[in-house]
Amino acid sequence: MLEEKRIAFADIRHLFKDFVLVAPSELPEDIARAVNGIEIIETEVDGVVTTKYKYKLSDKGKSLERISRHLGLYNDKLKVDSNNTNTSLDFSHLTIEQLEEKADFLRKLGLKINKEEE
Repeated sequence: MLEEKRIAFADIRHLFKDFVLVAPSELPEDIARAVNGIEIIETEVDGVVTTKYKYKLSDKGKSLERISRHLGLYNDKLKVDSNNTNTSLDFSHLTIEQLEEKADFLRKLGLKINKEEE
């Protein structure tokens, strides 16, 4: 989870010093671990070699999603017991509008959602 935290909360401002990308050896530990790839570009003009860096950072969104799943804040999987035809679902976290949309969807599928509809 520490690695996921480093990726999810990496602050790209730490890649720069005086508006110039810093060398890999100068990156703070948390930022260095969030780097997924580095391209080093060296150019020579009149005997002077200039080195530039391109950093590719790991996907913050995916890391935030994995952290959320780990903490139980994100659940897109629905567990249904196929042996139980009277399955109850917890929709207490939904708004009235979201509940109505889900009820309409379930009715379109031909499912009964309350005792009055049986």
